[in-house]
Amino acid sequence: MVAGYRLRARTTSPPSVAPALALREGDRQRLAELARLPSMSSGLAKRARIVLLAADGMPNARIEGTAVASRPTVTGWRDRYAAGGIGALKDEPRSGRPALIDEVDVVVATLADDGRPPARLGITYWSARFLGAEPGISSASVARIWRKWGIQRTGPRRSSSAPTRSWRPRSATASGSTWTRRRTPSWCRWMRNPG
Repeated sequence: MVAGYRLRARTTSPPSVAPALALREGDRQRLAELARLPSMSSGLAKRARIVLLAADGMPNARIEGTAVASRPTVTGWRDRYAAGGIGALKDEPRSGRPALIDEVDVVVATLADDGRPPARLGITYWSARFLGAEPGISSASVARIWRKWGIQRTGPRRSSSAPTRSWRPRSATASGSTWTRRRTPSWCRWMRNPG
């Protein structure tokens, strides 16, 4: 006894083992397909693996380490499968504000008049920035919609593999034959003399 406190030996109980999850008829094969198909979302594949491991009788603590998920996640997906089967493993609708951008309007505006913008804009092709400015949405939203619908913009593109000119005209004289090398900034003189 230390200063009026009774010390007790710390006892640890063995980890509780959840019973093996009973799968419905035909679900084992379908879950195995979901877990290994590359076309499935990674979240759905992980949920299918969790349920399969639980059906094999693996304890939740080991499933947690194998599937790289937290204990509440493992028990949650076990419970959801037990309550609703494979259909319960799919994502539920998310809460939050519904989308304000009508994707169909963006696609129609992109493809209308053979993909050409109105003449009043003075441009020959749509860019995400110009198309977004028309209805007042961001260019990132336009680009996301184009990717989703598989629309590729037409017109000049910037290419990261295009060669850069290291020579430029010295002045805009009539001869046009005077070329000079660009001056290297003083802060990167080491690029010219790397030694």
